[in-house]
Amino acid sequence: MVQSQDMDADIKATERMVAQNRDFFRERSFHLWFWGLLLAGLYGVQVAIEYGRLAAVDGLEGWLWFVTVLAGVLLSYLFERYRVLPPANILSRLLRAVWIGVGVSIAIVGFMGGSTTLILPGAHCGALSTLIGLGFFLSAPLVASRGLRVLAFLWWACAIALFFLNGHQALFLMFSLVLAGLLLPGFALYWSHRLRPSES
Repeated sequence: MVQSQDMDADIKATERMVAQNRDFFRERSFHLWFWGLLLAGLYGVQVAIEYGRLAAVDGLEGWLWFVTVLAGVLLSYLFERYRVLPPANILSRLLRAVWIGVGVSIAIVGFMGGSTTLILPGAHCGALSTLIGLGFFLSAPLVASRGLRVLAFLWWACAIALFFLNGHQALFLMFSLVLAGLLLPGFALYWSHRLRPSES
């Protein structure tokens, strides 16, 4: 009887931690739509250049990526520093560590893969999509969300396709994927948090 009560208490404590972590993730979904907006703008410019809608300027594209990403990192840091509460429990700390690790990996692959030109555009976008999918997949059990698992498989499925596409096609798919897989779900999650700050 005592053991059963202890198990029930452990289950309730775990459920409470997961609920707190879900609120933590919804609050931090600002980062999803914010980076979705930035990346959509950057990939949109690249698509316009590839399809001849904008004139390419030597060196400008690289600087545009560097300055925009640097500004995005700074604004994300300021949001974490001044706008949100610290992690509520160990799951929240794990979730934050997952996305810091994914973000650093994306920066390395994005900048080094792009600047060295050792990776073809399709493979470059495919590698980035694989990392983003990994972030969503690892986050899903930490917040008990099927939606994040669906997002993970969306990014992974598109990653497979990206490895077989040429530069024009890969950039257009990546632009569309950022809109559908980052900006829109991030905005929906963040708006739900603003309407219902806590679901626990």
